[in-house]
Amino acid sequence: MKILLSLLLALLLCLGAFSGALAAEDEQLSRDMDAMLPALDSVLRATAIEGAGAYNPDSDEYVWLVLYLMGMNWGSSHEGVQTDVEPVVVPKTAMADFARAAFAVFDGLTEIPESMAQSVRYDEASGNYLLAGSDAGDSATRVDAFKQNENGSVTAVASLCDGEGNQILGMTFELTFNLHLDKAGNPFAYSIESAK
Repeated sequence: MKILLSLLLALLLCLGAFSGALAAEDEQLSRDMDAMLPALDSVLRATAIEGAGAYNPDSDEYVWLVLYLMGMNWGSSHEGVQTDVEPVVVPKTAMADFARAAFAVFDGLTEIPESMAQSVRYDEASGNYLLAGSDAGDSATRVDAFKQNENGSVTAVASLCDGEGNQILGMTFELTFNLHLDKAGNPFAYSIESAK
């Protein structure tokens, strides 16, 4: 009887430790998804703009629209971005961090397309991107659900909503681990691989 009680107690202790580890993993993933909100929000906003089209990392126009929105609406969440000035100042390293979060296929910042020249320009002397002012309005993005897959990737569902909480656009995101996470100051644990 004592052996049986000892085995049951050991089993309960193991289960408790296991569930504690799972809770810690869920908590970390929740924090990681909060940190990814600038990228998710910017992709949703870019996709919702009439004529912008679907998520497309091969389109310089789409990429720079997403990066502009990240810098304007979320720049204050990234170290080194100056949002209290006009135009907003985004260091090249911060813009690359934004691009790595929004596009898993990122392999370098491209030239700013003519269609975005009124909104974004690069200052060669300072090495900063300068963003013209814009208003995000009263819309907001919420993460509706997320789950970690067996291979370590994450599937997340997010919605862009109007000021009353009504969904404007919802998308499912596939996120992969950000290979540049070890870079100092990079707050994004994941990179968007696809968005539909």
